[in-house]
Amino acid sequence: MRLSEADLHEFIEIYREESGETLSLAEASEMTFRLIHLYTQLTKALPSEQKDVSNEEDSPSG
Repeated sequence: MRLSEADLHEFIEIYREESGETLSLAEASEMTFRLIHLYTQLTKALPSEQKDVSNEEDSPSG
């Protein structure tokens, strides 16, 4: 997922307000990439949960 330059500037502003540090566009791009990747990994189902979901899909309803 690519963020627009406007999105990166918004992230830079939020980061500056919270930390007092100003990021470059390159730093903001790297940080947002890492945050999105982390969020993606955290929202994936665990292997045990994936098994439960597939079992529910296979069971007859009703």
